[in-house]
Amino acid sequence: MEIDLFSFVLGATFAAAIFVLIDRFVPFWGKNRQTRSLKKRIRQLESALKRKDAYIHKALEELKKQHGREVHHD
Repeated sequence: MEIDLFSFVLGATFAAAIFVLIDRFVPFWGKNRQTRSLKKRIRQLESALKRKDAYIHKALEELKKQHGREVHHD
């Protein structure tokens, strides 16, 4: 009886480990595909945010230059 219980627990552990490995490394099965697409979307949004920040920084620098020129001309 004890060997059967031990075999069952060992088999369940191995099955869970195999399931986790398949879910992690096979992109078309399970939630892994969804996770990858969400991570890709996050990278896209982060790059868009960096570009936006760069545009704002550039606009502020140009505004400072124009303001500096106007002060010198007055």
